[in-house]
Amino acid sequence: EVGVAAGGEVSDADMDKAGEMKMAAAEAASGGDYAKAVECYTSVLKLMPSPLVFAKRGDCFLKLKKPNAAIRDCDKALESNPDSAKALKVRGMAKRYLGDYEAAQKDLALAQRIDYDDAVDGIQRFVIKRCADRQARAVKQKAKEAERAAKAAARRREEARREYEKQKEEEAAGGGGMPGGMPG
Repeated sequence: EVGVAAGGEVSDADMDKAGEMKMAAAEAASGGDYAKAVECYTSVLKLMPSPLVFAKRGDCFLKLKKPNAAIRDCDKALESNPDSAKALKVRGMAKRYLGDYEAAQKDLALAQRIDYDDAVDGIQRFVIKRCADRQARAVKQKAKEAERAAKAAARRREEARREYEKQKEEEAAGGGGMPGGMPG
């Protein structure tokens, strides 16, 4: 239930109230009361939806260890403003907590290109290392599977060769006559 009044215009009173709620949310967040900050940001969003407010509420959700809610808010922010570095950073960190390192790397790299942040750099290095580790494991796994497949193929070829040799020996021992022989 986010949106502007039916007329599409935001009244001065609503703008003032939204400003107050933003300040209250920022104060609560800086004091570590992220649940209160989420409530305040939600009130602001009901009055005046904004990509930055969605991103800030997403950041609070992330600090409350609710990465899925953070991702949902950041997706909403990025619908309106695809270049929101804040939303990309928060979504990237949330995806990191969920173990989706490839998507996290994509979001963090884009956020860094838009607005470089030293604090994100360390997280980005961690995510890059995780991506590389996963990729190395995947390559190793594919190599093992290829080796197993090659061994199985070699085993099948060897069985087929033995079967062929056995048939040749039986034909040679049988004198090359008609199969089953003639009664004598």
